[in-house]
Amino acid sequence: MPSPTPYPSTSSPACGTPGCPALIDVRTDEDFAADPRLVPGLVRRPHTSVPDWSGSLGSSSAIAICQKGRNVDFR
Repeated sequence: MPSPTPYPSTSSPACGTPGCPALIDVRTDEDFAADPRLVPGLVRRPHTSVPDWSGSLGSSSAIAICQKGRNVDFR
């Protein structure tokens, strides 16, 4: 299993506060199977159907978390 990469708290100063952006795990099923750990407060959603679930976030901003940063396309 790969070693965990620390989540950079500087990417959103609001993390851990009521104004925290939604944290969305958009890893592919294959990437998730290889490392099924989740960041606390994170929810998994498929990157292939962002329009279907984005309206239900309840937040005006979001941070998408993926395995490699280049395997998913939100268009």
